[in-house]
Amino acid sequence: MIKSIHSACVMVSNKAQAIDWYTKKLGMQRRPESEGHWVVMGMSSGGSLHLCETEFPGSALEPGNTGILLNVDDLKATVEQLRSTGVKIATDITVEPWGTYAMIADPDGNIFWLMQLPS
Repeated sequence: MIKSIHSACVMVSNKAQAIDWYTKKLGMQRRPESEGHWVVMGMSSGGSLHLCETEFPGSALEPGNTGILLNVDDLKATVEQLRSTGVKIATDITVEPWGTYAMIADPDGNIFWLMQLPS
């Protein structure tokens, strides 16, 4: 089942400026799981922000995508359990080079990411 909120997405217009600000002003560190147009900034105490650089100022995530990642014990079992209770699986289990995930939707169409993260 769901263990914790792992990260939340923050849209930024300039990745380099955002990294500098979150590092120098908030004391966060850049995490190694950063890739491409996004970078993960974390606190030593845990938790992270997923900074997504947008092509256009003021851009938002795709409609419905909250950018919130929920850490689960067992991705396959969690998806099956949620499906059995009537939760809409917006994106079934998907394998990408950067990780394996699924996405669920709440009744209002808000999308949440599910990932089984290494312990």
